[in-house]
Amino acid sequence: MIITLKDGSEKEYASPMSVIDIASDISEGLARAACAGEIDGKVVDLRTVVDGDCQLNILTANDKQGVQVVRHTASHVLAEAVKRLYPDAKLAIGPSIDTGFYYDFEHDPFSREDLDRLEAEMKKIIKEGKKLEKALSAERKAVADQIALTVKKRKDEIAEAYDREIRGDQEKLKKARAKREKAKNKGMKIRIEEETAELNEENRQLRTRLNTLFKQ
Repeated sequence: MIITLKDGSEKEYASPMSVIDIASDISEGLARAACAGEIDGKVVDLRTVVDGDCQLNILTANDKQGVQVVRHTASHVLAEAVKRLYPDAKLAIGPSIDTGFYYDFEHDPFSREDLDRLEAEMKKIIKEGKKLEKALSAERKAVADQIALTVKKRKDEIAEAYDREIRGDQEKLKKARAKREKAKNKGMKIRIEEETAELNEENRQLRTRLNTLFKQ
Protein backbone atom coordinates (compact mmCIF):
# COMPACT_ATOMS: atom_id res chain seq x y z
CA MET A 1 0.00 0.00 0.00
CA ILE A 2 1.12 3.56 -0.71
CA ILE A 3 0.73 6.22 1.97
CA THR A 4 0.83 9.83 0.78
CA LEU A 5 1.99 12.19 3.52
CA LYS A 6 1.08 15.84 4.09
CA ASP A 7 4.19 17.12 2.31
CA GLY A 8 3.40 15.03 -0.77
CA SER A 9 6.05 12.37 -0.11
CA GLU A 10 5.05 8.71 -0.23
CA LYS A 11 5.71 5.68 1.97
CA GLU A 12 5.13 2.16 0.72
CA TYR A 13 4.34 -0.77 2.99
CA ALA A 14 3.77 -4.43 2.19
CA SER A 15 1.31 -5.04 5.02
CA PRO A 16 -1.21 -3.07 7.13
CA MET A 17 0.26 -0.76 9.78
CA SER A 18 -1.20 1.38 12.54
CA VAL A 19 -0.98 5.16 12.37
CA ILE A 20 1.45 5.26 15.30
CA ASP A 21 3.70 2.66 13.66
CA ILE A 22 3.81 4.71 10.48
CA ALA A 23 4.65 7.80 12.55
CA SER A 24 7.47 5.85 14.23
CA ASP A 25 8.75 4.77 10.82
CA ILE A 26 8.88 8.41 9.74
CA SER A 27 10.67 9.54 12.91
CA GLU A 28 10.70 8.74 16.61
CA GLY A 29 10.23 12.42 17.41
CA LEU A 30 7.06 12.55 15.34
CA ALA A 31 5.73 9.43 17.05
CA ARG A 32 6.30 10.99 20.51
CA ALA A 33 4.51 14.19 19.47
CA ALA A 34 1.67 12.45 17.64
CA CYS A 35 -1.84 12.97 19.05
CA ALA A 36 -3.92 11.37 16.31
CA GLY A 37 -4.00 10.65 12.61
CA GLU A 38 -6.00 12.05 9.74
CA ILE A 39 -6.82 9.55 6.99
CA ASP A 40 -8.30 11.06 3.84
CA GLY A 41 -9.56 14.01 5.88
CA LYS A 42 -11.01 11.96 8.76
CA VAL A 43 -9.46 12.18 12.23
CA VAL A 44 -8.67 8.73 13.65
CA ASP A 45 -7.06 7.15 16.70
CA LEU A 46 -3.31 6.49 16.63
CA ARG A 47 -4.02 2.75 16.90
CA THR A 48 -6.16 2.80 13.74
CA VAL A 49 -4.81 0.29 11.25
CA VAL A 50 -4.17 1.54 7.72
CA ASP A 51 -4.69 -1.26 5.20
CA GLY A 52 -4.89 0.54 1.86
CA ASP A 53 -3.69 3.49 -0.20
CA CYS A 54 -4.58 6.79 1.44
CA GLN A 55 -3.49 10.30 2.35
CA LEU A 56 -2.21 10.38 5.93
CA ASN A 57 -1.47 13.33 8.16
CA ILE A 58 0.08 12.75 11.58
CA LEU A 59 -1.55 15.27 13.92
CA THR A 60 0.34 16.91 16.78
CA ALA A 61 -0.52 19.61 19.32
CA ASN A 62 0.50 22.14 16.64
CA ASP A 63 -2.59 21.18 14.62
CA LYS A 64 -6.09 22.36 15.48
CA GLN A 65 -7.46 18.80 15.32
CA GLY A 66 -4.52 17.59 17.40
CA VAL A 67 -5.30 20.14 20.11
CA GLN A 68 -8.91 18.97 20.17
CA VAL A 69 -7.77 15.38 20.68
CA VAL A 70 -5.47 16.44 23.54
CA ARG A 71 -8.30 18.36 25.19
CA HIS A 72 -10.72 15.47 24.78
CA THR A 73 -8.17 13.09 26.31
CA ALA A 74 -7.56 15.54 29.16
CA SER A 75 -11.29 15.52 29.94
CA HIS A 76 -11.13 11.74 30.41
CA VAL A 77 -8.10 12.10 32.67
CA LEU A 78 -10.05 14.66 34.72
CA ALA A 79 -12.98 12.23 34.96
CA GLU A 80 -10.71 9.48 36.28
CA ALA A 81 -9.15 11.86 38.79
CA VAL A 82 -12.59 12.88 40.06
CA LYS A 83 -13.70 9.25 40.43
CA ARG A 84 -10.53 8.40 42.34
CA LEU A 85 -10.85 11.26 44.79
CA TYR A 86 -14.65 11.51 44.89
CA PRO A 87 -16.04 8.02 44.11
CA ASP A 88 -19.65 9.14 44.65
CA ALA A 89 -19.44 11.73 41.90
CA LYS A 90 -21.52 10.86 38.83
CA LEU A 91 -20.14 11.52 35.35
CA ALA A 92 -22.07 13.31 32.61
CA ILE A 93 -20.27 14.55 29.48
CA GLY A 94 -16.80 15.97 28.89
CA PRO A 95 -16.25 17.40 25.41
CA SER A 96 -13.45 19.57 24.09
CA ILE A 97 -14.36 23.13 23.13
CA ASP A 98 -12.57 25.98 21.33
CA THR A 99 -11.13 27.37 24.54
CA GLY A 100 -10.26 24.09 26.28
CA PHE A 101 -12.52 21.39 27.69
CA TYR A 102 -14.99 20.79 30.50
CA TYR A 103 -16.71 17.93 32.27
CA ASP A 104 -20.11 17.88 33.92
CA PHE A 105 -20.37 16.07 37.26
CA GLU A 106 -23.23 15.43 39.63
CA HIS A 107 -21.49 16.43 42.82
CA ASP A 108 -21.23 19.27 45.32
CA PRO A 109 -19.35 22.29 43.91
CA PHE A 110 -15.57 21.81 43.93
CA SER A 111 -13.56 24.23 46.02
CA ARG A 112 -10.21 25.76 45.07
CA GLU A 113 -8.52 23.13 47.24
CA ASP A 114 -10.48 20.39 45.45
CA LEU A 115 -9.32 21.68 42.06
CA ASP A 116 -5.70 21.71 43.22
CA ARG A 117 -6.04 18.10 44.40
CA LEU A 118 -7.62 17.12 41.07
CA GLU A 119 -4.82 18.77 39.10
CA ALA A 120 -2.20 16.88 41.10
CA GLU A 121 -4.11 13.61 40.61
CA MET A 122 -4.34 14.23 36.85
CA LYS A 123 -0.55 14.66 36.67
CA LYS A 124 -0.17 11.42 38.59
CA ILE A 125 -2.49 9.56 36.19
CA ILE A 126 -0.59 10.91 33.17
CA LYS A 127 2.73 9.73 34.62
CA GLU A 128 1.27 6.25 35.05
CA GLY A 129 1.15 6.08 31.25
CA LYS A 130 -2.06 4.11 31.02
CA LYS A 131 -3.38 3.08 27.63
CA LEU A 132 -6.58 4.67 26.52
CA GLU A 133 -8.96 2.08 25.12
CA LYS A 134 -12.04 3.11 23.19
CA ALA A 135 -14.92 0.78 23.96
CA LEU A 136 -18.69 0.92 24.15
CA SER A 137 -20.83 -1.33 26.27
CA ALA A 138 -23.77 -3.01 24.56
CA GLU A 139 -26.13 -0.55 26.24
CA ARG A 140 -24.11 2.52 25.27
CA LYS A 141 -23.65 1.19 21.74
CA ALA A 142 -27.42 0.79 21.46
CA VAL A 143 -27.88 4.37 22.67
CA ALA A 144 -25.23 5.60 20.24
CA ASP A 145 -26.88 3.74 17.37
CA GLN A 146 -30.26 5.19 18.34
CA ILE A 147 -28.81 8.70 18.45
CA ALA A 148 -27.22 8.21 15.04
CA LEU A 149 -30.53 6.94 13.66
CA THR A 150 -32.41 9.90 15.16
CA VAL A 151 -29.89 12.37 13.74
CA LYS A 152 -30.13 10.75 10.30
CA LYS A 153 -33.94 10.83 10.45
CA ARG A 154 -33.88 14.50 11.43
CA LYS A 155 -31.46 15.30 8.61
CA ASP A 156 -33.73 13.48 6.16
CA GLU A 157 -36.74 15.43 7.44
CA ILE A 158 -34.89 18.72 7.03
CA ALA A 159 -33.74 17.75 3.54
CA GLU A 160 -37.28 16.74 2.57
CA ALA A 161 -38.72 19.99 3.94
CA TYR A 162 -36.06 21.93 2.06
CA ASP A 163 -36.90 20.05 -1.16
CA ARG A 164 -40.60 20.83 -0.65
CA GLU A 165 -39.78 24.49 -0.13
CA ILE A 166 -37.62 24.54 -3.26
CA ARG A 167 -40.34 22.82 -5.29
CA GLY A 168 -42.88 25.31 -3.91
CA ASP A 169 -40.65 28.23 -4.82
CA GLN A 170 -40.12 26.82 -8.30
CA GLU A 171 -43.87 26.43 -8.76
CA LYS A 172 -44.45 30.00 -7.55
CA LEU A 173 -41.75 31.23 -9.94
CA LYS A 174 -43.33 29.29 -12.80
CA LYS A 175 -46.76 30.83 -12.06
CA ALA A 176 -45.23 34.30 -11.74
CA ARG A 177 -43.51 33.95 -15.09
CA ALA A 178 -46.71 32.71 -16.72
CA LYS A 179 -48.65 35.62 -15.21
CA ARG A 180 -46.05 38.10 -16.41
CA GLU A 181 -46.09 36.58 -19.91
CA LYS A 182 -49.86 36.72 -19.94
CA ALA A 183 -49.80 40.35 -18.86
CA LYS A 184 -47.18 41.04 -21.50
CA ASN A 185 -49.29 39.41 -24.18
CA LYS A 186 -52.38 41.23 -22.93
CA GLY A 187 -50.51 44.51 -23.10
CA MET A 188 -49.41 43.78 -26.65
CA LYS A 189 -53.00 42.90 -27.58
CA ILE A 190 -54.24 46.21 -26.15
CA ARG A 191 -51.57 48.13 -28.07
CA ILE A 192 -52.45 46.31 -31.29
CA GLU A 193 -56.14 47.06 -30.77
CA GLU A 194 -55.34 50.73 -30.13
CA GLU A 195 -53.15 50.96 -33.21
CA THR A 196 -55.84 49.19 -35.28
CA ALA A 197 -58.45 51.65 -34.03
CA GLU A 198 -56.18 54.54 -34.96
CA LEU A 199 -55.66 53.12 -38.46
CA ASN A 200 -59.39 52.56 -38.88
CA GLU A 201 -60.01 56.17 -37.84
CA GLU A 202 -57.41 57.42 -40.29
CA ASN A 203 -58.97 55.31 -43.05
CA ARG A 204 -62.42 56.67 -42.18
CA GLN A 205 -61.16 60.23 -42.31
CA LEU A 206 -59.38 59.53 -45.61
CA ARG A 207 -62.53 58.08 -47.15
CA THR A 208 -64.49 61.08 -45.94
CA ARG A 209 -62.06 63.47 -47.62
CA LEU A 210 -62.07 61.44 -50.85
CA ASN A 211 -65.83 61.42 -50.94
CA THR A 212 -65.84 65.18 -50.43
CA LEU A 213 -63.37 65.64 -53.30
CA PHE A 214 -65.39 63.44 -55.67
CA LYS A 215 -68.54 65.37 -54.92
CA GLN A 216 -66.84 68.59 -55.91
